[in-house]
Amino acid sequence: VIVNAGWLFLVVYAFQLFAVPERVVSVLVMFVRAYLVIALGVLLIRSTVMIVDVLDSLGQRYVRDRDWHRYYDHLRALIPTFRACLEYALWIAIASLALIQLAGINSVVLWGPRLIQGIGLFFLGRVVIELGHLEIARRMLPDEGLDDTSRRRRATMEPIVRSVFSYAVYFGTAVLILASLGFNPMPFLAGAGILGLVVGFGAQGLINDVVSGFFIL
Repeated sequence: VIVNAGWLFLVVYAFQLFAVPERVVSVLVMFVRAYLVIALGVLLIRSTVMIVDVLDSLGQRYVRDRDWHRYYDHLRALIPTFRACLEYALWIAIASLALIQLAGINSVVLWGPRLIQGIGLFFLGRVVIELGHLEIARRMLPDEGLDDTSRRRRATMEPIVRSVFSYAVYFGTAVLILASLGFNPMPFLAGAGILGLVVGFGAQGLINDVVSGFFIL
């Protein structure tokens, strides 16, 4: 990257030295800037594995002497998801910065920060779900204080509670992502409410069985 950038800057200097028209020089400088953005961004993306490993080591060191280790150990399952989200965000940032260097397409660049914010909200939703699952398991199935019958009943109910919590968080995350992308989430909420009402009327027997079974348990 350094060698190629050096040659490109040398070409720009030669164009200026030989009095090449300013329009040609400006176009060449624009492409040089775009090349530098893309090249440095690709280097950064290829370093995401090392960056995530360093952040993981720092996180383990930070929670080692605190009572957060069980939460962090549970969240470590999201490291591949975090790496993928980080790579997607970097690709979007690189594309946005490269397009900024080109004239006439700045309107497309406005979607870059919105998409990055949507990716961040998606990963934050996954973190909330994992922490919620851990807390639900800890509250419903403590290590002590339950007899076998109560533990079996709670073990049967726990997946239902986890599923309801996951769907609620996914729904909230989808609404927040739509809002961050510039869409009005109110029609989406209204449509979801109508759909839930229709499903509720159409599946009354199923809902009655589920609710009755839940209370029986």
